[in-house]
Order: sequence, then C-alpha cells, then structure tokens
Amino acid sequence: MAILCERAEKRLLAGFMISKRRVASIGIVLVCASLLGYVGKSLHDLNRRLKCEYATAGVIREVTEYVKLHEGQLPRGWTDLPEGEHASQYVKMRFEMNIHELMDDPARIHTYIVPLSGDYHIYPHAERQLDELREVLEQHYHSEKQ
Repeated sequence: MAILCERAEKRLLAGFMISKRRVASIGIVLVCASLLGYVGKSLHDLNRRLKCEYATAGVIREVTEYVKLHEGQLPRGWTDLPEGEHASQYVKMRFEMNIHELMDDPARIHTYIVPLSGDYHIYPHAERQLDELREVLEQHYHSEKQ
C-alpha cells in the first residue's frame, strides 16, 4: 500500500512539473507575441501619420485655391473646402485666424494648418506648399492695403 501511495504521489507531482523545453517554448511564444504587437502598433501609427500628413497636404492645396478664388479670404469652416468633412478627421485647422495674423507673423502659417499626428515627418513637400500659400496670402494682403 505504501508503494502505491508513493507512485500516486510521484505521478501527481509529475503532472505539475513543467519541463525546461516547455518553459523555453512559452518564453519564445511570449517574445514573438510582444514583437508582433510592437510591429503592429508601429505600422498602425505610421499609417495614421501618412493619412494625416497627406490629408493636410490636400487641405493646404484647397486653402490656396480658396484664397485665390475668394480674393484673399480664408475659409471659415470645413464646409468651405471640397474635402473638408473627410479631412477634418486628419487635420487641425485654426479657422479663427485671419490674414492679418498670418501676415504679421509668417511663422504662424505652420500653426494654421497642422496634421493631427503632429509635425510633418513623412510628407516631403509640406514646407513648399505652405510657402506657396504664404505667397498667395501676401499678394492679396498687399493688394488689399493699397
């Protein structure tokens, strides 16, 4: 009877013991899952940044055209822009600013239209497009003053 009890006890303990191979396998699975999560989050963030920056580029073009067509007037809201409703989920625009504020401090143009993701990291032509908008605004601003 004592021998049977010892065997039953060893079997019971063996069921709770985890082999080194199983521990290593669990560790590898956890590391892979962590890496996959990190890569997935990074790709998601990159995709969001791309959408924000390219939508912002489109808004800069639309605002430039709007200013040309409306003789120096800035849009008053998203409805003034063709793709405004769609762009509003990716772009922050300070509609409360006016042409005088933008011309008094030319650096403000960088805070007038901004991607929701923050700064421009991916879109290479943002600075050039903002300069074009600034030039159009200056033309109308100076003609308005004369």
